Amino acid sequence: HSLKILVRDLFGNESVVTKYFTVTNANAAETPVSLEPENNSTPTLGTDYILKLQAKQPEDISEISAEILIDKAYENTYKVEFSEDFDGTASYNKITRVLSIQATRKQEAGKAARQGTGDGTIARIIFPISQDTKEDTVFGYTVRSVRYVTISSGEGSLSVPPEEIEIQAIYNLTSDPMILGSEGTIYVTDNEGNPVSGVSVFQNGDDKAIGSTDKNG
Repeated sequence: HSLKILVRDLFGNESVVTKYFTVTNANAAETPVSLEPENNSTPTLGTDYILKLQAKQPEDISEISAEILIDKAYENTYKVEFSEDFDGTASYNKITRVLSIQATRKQEAGKAARQGTGDGTIARIIFPISQDTKEDTVFGYTVRSVRYVTISSGEGSLSVPPEEIEIQAIYNLTSDPMILGSEGTIYVTDNEGNPVSGVSVFQNGDDKAIGSTDKNG
Protein backbone atom coordinates (compact mmCIF):
# COMPACT_ATOMS: atom_id res chain seq x y z
CA HIS A 1 0.00 0.00 0.00
CA SER A 2 1.03 3.62 -0.33
CA LEU A 3 0.08 6.73 1.61
CA LYS A 4 0.65 10.17 0.10
CA ILE A 5 0.74 13.17 2.43
CA LEU A 6 0.52 16.71 1.09
CA VAL A 7 1.16 19.79 3.23
CA ARG A 8 0.36 23.30 1.95
CA ASP A 9 1.07 26.55 3.79
CA LEU A 10 -0.83 29.86 3.59
CA PHE A 11 1.44 31.05 0.77
CA GLY A 12 0.59 28.08 -1.45
CA ASN A 13 3.89 26.24 -1.01
CA GLU A 14 3.48 22.48 -1.08
CA SER A 15 5.46 19.51 0.16
CA VAL A 16 4.54 15.94 -0.72
CA VAL A 17 5.85 12.69 0.72
CA THR A 18 4.79 9.14 -0.17
CA LYS A 19 5.28 6.21 2.20
CA TYR A 20 4.90 2.53 1.33
CA PHE A 21 3.87 -0.24 3.69
CA THR A 22 2.78 -3.88 3.58
CA VAL A 23 -0.14 -5.28 5.57
CA THR A 24 0.59 -8.81 6.76
CA ASN A 25 -2.60 -10.82 6.93
CA ALA A 26 -2.72 -14.52 6.17
CA ASN A 27 -6.46 -14.29 5.50
CA ALA A 28 -6.26 -11.35 3.10
CA ALA A 29 -7.12 -11.87 -0.54
CA GLU A 30 -4.20 -11.79 -2.97
CA THR A 31 -3.93 -8.91 -5.41
CA PRO A 32 -4.98 -10.31 -8.79
CA VAL A 33 -2.45 -8.23 -10.80
CA SER A 34 1.27 -7.52 -10.54
CA LEU A 35 3.91 -5.33 -12.16
CA GLU A 36 7.42 -6.73 -11.81
CA PRO A 37 10.61 -7.53 -13.75
CA GLU A 38 10.38 -10.40 -16.19
CA ASN A 39 12.10 -13.48 -14.73
CA ASN A 40 13.24 -11.33 -11.76
CA SER A 41 16.01 -10.07 -14.01
CA THR A 42 18.52 -7.26 -13.41
CA PRO A 43 19.14 -4.45 -15.94
CA THR A 44 22.26 -5.41 -17.90
CA LEU A 45 24.30 -3.53 -20.51
CA GLY A 46 23.29 -4.29 -24.09
CA THR A 47 20.08 -6.11 -23.16
CA ASP A 48 16.40 -5.31 -22.71
CA TYR A 49 15.05 -4.80 -19.21
CA ILE A 50 11.39 -5.84 -19.20
CA LEU A 51 8.59 -5.09 -16.76
CA LYS A 52 5.54 -7.35 -17.01
CA LEU A 53 2.04 -6.24 -16.21
CA GLN A 54 0.23 -9.50 -15.58
CA ALA A 55 -2.73 -11.10 -13.87
CA LYS A 56 -3.23 -14.39 -12.08
CA GLN A 57 -6.49 -14.81 -14.00
CA PRO A 58 -6.33 -12.58 -17.08
CA GLU A 59 -9.74 -13.83 -18.16
CA ASP A 60 -11.18 -11.99 -15.13
CA ILE A 61 -9.62 -8.61 -16.02
CA SER A 62 -11.88 -6.38 -18.09
CA GLU A 63 -9.63 -3.29 -18.07
CA ILE A 64 -6.43 -2.08 -16.47
CA SER A 65 -4.31 1.08 -16.41
CA ALA A 66 -0.88 2.01 -15.05
CA GLU A 67 1.17 5.17 -14.65
CA ILE A 68 4.94 4.76 -14.34
CA LEU A 69 7.52 7.49 -13.80
CA ILE A 70 10.56 6.54 -15.90
CA ASP A 71 14.01 7.95 -16.56
CA LYS A 72 14.24 10.57 -19.29
CA ALA A 73 16.96 8.49 -20.98
CA TYR A 74 14.29 6.00 -22.15
CA GLU A 75 11.63 8.41 -23.39
CA ASN A 76 12.42 7.66 -27.05
CA THR A 77 13.44 4.02 -26.77
CA TYR A 78 10.85 2.30 -24.58
CA LYS A 79 8.34 -0.09 -26.16
CA VAL A 80 5.09 -1.54 -24.89
CA GLU A 81 3.80 -4.85 -26.24
CA PHE A 82 0.27 -5.95 -25.40
CA SER A 83 -1.12 -9.46 -25.18
CA GLU A 84 -3.18 -10.51 -28.17
CA ASP A 85 -6.17 -10.75 -25.81
CA PHE A 86 -6.07 -7.03 -24.93
CA ASP A 87 -6.41 -3.79 -26.86
CA GLY A 88 -3.95 -1.31 -25.42
CA THR A 89 -2.46 2.14 -25.77
CA ALA A 90 0.65 3.72 -24.31
CA SER A 91 1.71 7.37 -24.16
CA TYR A 92 4.56 9.30 -22.57
CA ASN A 93 4.41 12.82 -21.11
CA LYS A 94 7.82 14.47 -21.55
CA ILE A 95 7.04 17.12 -18.94
CA THR A 96 6.01 14.80 -16.11
CA ARG A 97 8.08 11.83 -17.42
CA VAL A 98 5.10 9.56 -16.79
CA LEU A 99 4.37 6.58 -19.05
CA SER A 100 0.62 5.90 -19.15
CA ILE A 101 -0.72 2.50 -20.18
CA GLN A 102 -4.33 1.46 -20.71
CA ALA A 103 -5.56 -1.98 -21.76
CA THR A 104 -9.04 -3.38 -22.31
CA ARG A 105 -9.83 -7.04 -22.70
CA LYS A 106 -11.11 -7.98 -26.13
CA GLN A 107 -14.60 -9.41 -26.26
CA GLU A 108 -13.30 -12.35 -28.28
CA ALA A 109 -10.18 -13.20 -26.28
CA GLY A 110 -8.02 -16.22 -27.04
CA LYS A 111 -8.90 -19.70 -25.80
CA ALA A 112 -5.82 -19.99 -23.58
CA ALA A 113 -6.71 -16.78 -21.74
CA ARG A 114 -10.37 -17.76 -21.33
CA GLN A 115 -9.32 -21.01 -19.72
CA GLY A 116 -6.60 -19.35 -17.65
CA THR A 117 -3.81 -21.47 -19.14
CA GLY A 118 -1.62 -18.62 -20.42
CA ASP A 119 1.20 -16.94 -18.47
CA GLY A 120 -1.09 -14.07 -17.49
CA THR A 121 0.79 -11.36 -19.34
CA ILE A 122 -1.25 -8.29 -20.23
CA ALA A 123 1.61 -6.03 -21.33
CA ARG A 124 5.41 -6.06 -21.52
CA ILE A 125 7.21 -2.73 -21.02
CA ILE A 126 10.62 -2.92 -22.66
CA PHE A 127 13.60 -0.67 -21.88
CA PRO A 128 16.73 -1.19 -24.03
CA ILE A 129 19.84 -0.71 -21.87
CA SER A 130 22.49 0.94 -24.05
CA GLN A 131 25.97 -0.56 -24.21
CA ASP A 132 27.29 3.00 -23.73
CA THR A 133 25.71 3.32 -20.29
CA LYS A 134 28.30 4.55 -17.78
CA GLU A 135 29.48 2.48 -14.84
CA ASP A 136 27.43 2.78 -11.62
CA THR A 137 24.38 4.08 -13.51
CA VAL A 138 21.11 3.24 -11.77
CA PHE A 139 17.92 2.18 -13.55
CA GLY A 140 14.96 3.55 -11.62
CA TYR A 141 11.21 3.70 -11.97
CA THR A 142 8.27 4.66 -9.79
CA VAL A 143 4.82 3.14 -10.24
CA ARG A 144 2.42 6.02 -9.63
CA SER A 145 -0.69 3.89 -9.90
CA VAL A 146 -2.13 0.62 -11.17
CA ARG A 147 -5.91 0.38 -11.37
CA TYR A 148 -7.98 -2.47 -12.71
CA VAL A 149 -11.53 -3.74 -13.07
CA THR A 150 -12.35 -7.42 -12.66
CA ILE A 151 -15.47 -9.19 -13.84
CA SER A 152 -15.86 -11.01 -10.53
CA SER A 153 -15.29 -8.27 -7.94
CA GLY A 154 -15.16 -4.87 -9.61
CA GLU A 155 -12.51 -2.18 -9.15
CA GLY A 156 -9.16 -2.54 -7.41
CA SER A 157 -5.68 -1.03 -7.27
CA LEU A 158 -2.07 -2.08 -6.80
CA SER A 159 0.77 -0.27 -5.02
CA VAL A 160 4.41 -0.92 -5.92
CA PRO A 161 7.42 0.64 -4.10
CA PRO A 162 9.89 2.70 -6.17
CA GLU A 163 12.83 0.75 -7.55
CA GLU A 164 16.46 1.77 -8.11
CA ILE A 165 18.69 -0.99 -9.47
CA GLU A 166 22.33 -0.65 -10.47
CA ILE A 167 22.89 -1.58 -14.11
CA GLN A 168 25.28 -4.49 -14.45
CA ALA A 169 27.80 -5.37 -17.12
CA ILE A 170 27.60 -8.74 -18.84
CA TYR A 171 31.25 -9.37 -17.97
CA ASN A 172 33.50 -8.31 -15.11
CA LEU A 173 37.29 -7.88 -15.04
CA THR A 174 39.51 -9.10 -12.22
CA SER A 175 43.25 -9.55 -11.94
CA ASP A 176 46.00 -11.03 -9.82
CA PRO A 177 48.21 -8.58 -7.92
CA MET A 178 50.42 -6.78 -10.43
CA ILE A 179 53.96 -5.44 -9.93
CA LEU A 180 55.34 -2.63 -12.05
CA GLY A 181 57.65 -4.03 -14.74
CA SER A 182 56.36 -7.59 -14.52
CA GLU A 183 53.64 -9.50 -16.34
CA GLY A 184 50.10 -9.67 -15.03
CA THR A 185 46.93 -11.57 -15.85
CA ILE A 186 43.44 -10.10 -16.25
CA TYR A 187 40.45 -12.43 -16.07
CA VAL A 188 36.99 -12.10 -17.61
CA THR A 189 34.15 -13.50 -15.52
CA ASP A 190 30.36 -13.44 -15.65
CA ASN A 191 28.12 -12.01 -12.93
CA GLU A 192 28.35 -15.31 -11.05
CA GLY A 193 32.15 -15.10 -10.96
CA ASN A 194 32.65 -17.90 -13.48
CA PRO A 195 35.43 -17.58 -16.12
CA VAL A 196 34.19 -16.86 -19.64
CA SER A 197 35.98 -18.20 -22.71
CA GLY A 198 35.91 -16.85 -26.26
CA VAL A 199 35.51 -13.18 -25.32
CA SER A 200 37.31 -10.88 -27.78
CA VAL A 201 40.01 -8.63 -26.29
CA PHE A 202 40.78 -5.15 -27.62
CA GLN A 203 43.54 -2.70 -26.74
CA ASN A 204 43.39 1.11 -26.43
CA GLY A 205 40.01 1.40 -28.13
CA ASP A 206 41.26 -0.23 -31.35
CA ASP A 207 38.53 -1.98 -33.35
CA LYS A 208 40.87 -4.89 -34.13
CA ALA A 209 40.81 -7.75 -31.63
CA ILE A 210 44.20 -8.86 -30.30
CA GLY A 211 42.93 -12.19 -29.09
CA SER A 212 40.25 -13.92 -27.02
CA THR A 213 39.96 -15.42 -23.56
CA ASP A 214 40.70 -19.07 -22.89
CA LYS A 215 38.82 -21.51 -20.65
CA ASN A 216 40.20 -19.72 -17.58
CA GLY A 217 38.83 -16.39 -18.73
